[in-house]
Formats: sequence, C-alpha cells, structure tokens
Amino acid sequence: MRQLVYLLIGLNILSHQKANSAMNEEESMCIIENGGDSNICRGGLQVFYLELGNVTCIIIPKCHQFRRHLSEDWGEPLVKFPEAKEGVSVDMMEDYKYLGIRIDNKLDWSKNTEAVYKKGQSRLYFLRRLRSSNICRTMLRMFYESVVPSAIMFAVVCWGSRLRVADTNRINKLIRKASDVVGMELDSLTVVSEKRMLSKLYAILVNVSHPLHNVLGGHRSTFSQRLIPPRCNTERHRKSFLPVAIKLYNSSLGGSDTLSQ
Repeated sequence: MRQLVYLLIGLNILSHQKANSAMNEEESMCIIENGGDSNICRGGLQVFYLELGNVTCIIIPKCHQFRRHLSEDWGEPLVKFPEAKEGVSVDMMEDYKYLGIRIDNKLDWSKNTEAVYKKGQSRLYFLRRLRSSNICRTMLRMFYESVVPSAIMFAVVCWGSRLRVADTNRINKLIRKASDVVGMELDSLTVVSEKRMLSKLYAILVNVSHPLHNVLGGHRSTFSQRLIPPRCNTERHRKSFLPVAIKLYNSSLGGSDTLSQ
C-alpha cells in the first residue's frame, strides 16, 4: 500500500514537471513578429511602449500576458513622428485610406461611402452579367453573398451607425438594385450593420484578451445581465460602436434577463 502511495506521488510530480517544462518551452518560443504589411507601416509614425519598445509594425503575441498588460496595466503609448520638424507646419489631409477604409477629417464617412458605392457598382455589373446568362436565383444569391457584401459592408461595424441619412439611402439603393437582379429581398445596410455589431459585442464579451473586454465588464449591471450604456455628451459618441452595440445587446435580451441573486 505504501509503495502504491509513493508511486502516485511520483507520477504527480512527473506530471507537474512535464506541464512546467511545456509552459517554459512555450514562453521561450515567444516571438514578436513584424506585421509584414508595408501599407500599414508607412508614413513614419512610431508607437512606443516602455515595456516593449517600438511596436509600430509588430504583432503583439499572447505569451507573457502581453495583451492583458497592454489593455489593463500599461499606460498610454508614446507616439512620435520623426519627420515632423519644429516650427514647420504640417498640411492637413482631407481624407486618408487606412486598412481599406476612407477616413475624412470631418468623420462623417462621406468619402468612404463614395468609395463603397463605386465598389458596389462594379460588383453589381458582374451580377447582372450572370443574370443575363439565365442563372437561377439560388446561384445569384450565392454570388451576391460571396462577392458584393465584402465590398459594400467591409468594416461596417465602424461606420454603419454613423452615416448621414443621404449616405445610408445611397447604400440601400445599391442593395435594392441587387435585390432586383437576384429576385429576392436582401438585408438592408441597417440590418447588416446591427447584426455584425451585436456579433462583435458577443465576441468581445467572451474574449478576455480583447482591450474592450474589461471595459464592458465595468458596464455590467449588478441587478441583471444588461449592460449600462456609457454617458454620451455628443451625437458622434452616441452613434459610435460601444453605445450602439450595448443598446442592441440590451434589446436582444428582452425580458429574458433575470435578476442576479
């Protein structure tokens, strides 16, 4: 009996040593890699963290809890622009393309809407050509879902709720044209935007390494499963992702959220 106890203790020690060695091996393989995208890294702007150094064009790894420290423990990064010179004025750009999105200096997304509309029209051309070949509705719908939304709904989580009425109607007009070609009703911009924003919020809630995970945790109600919306002093803030997504989340709960015990 005593030998059996010693054997179990020995196996337990070996299992812990193996787990620790695997963990140490994983930590030793922690490599900070370059982002590898010259379009993102161009412009000369540099971002520094005291703990990591220059992180302008690198992918922050998950090891050593870097991402948790980035969102919780470390302060704001130091941003430098080496090409800027003292006393020299810098021309302000009216719009700039970043990660496939057109961002204008007024943040009304009008430039991005123009670019999205042009992309949608070009994709709609191929959809019409398919219909002229007597392709069935199912195949037309499959082609639409595969080709058109990737152009007109790209990053809709960022801008979908902040468009002007005229820009929203313009995108919806494009979708209605596609509906006529396909022969069935397609989801409008608002429907797609709300679905993706809600899906993104759910993904953040379950991803503890996301920078907004703890922010949303601070908005949890102590009486129910609902999230408390942040205070918004401007219309721009009220229509941004977090307030709108929280409102959609609370609406999706309906009367199903129960009071915490």
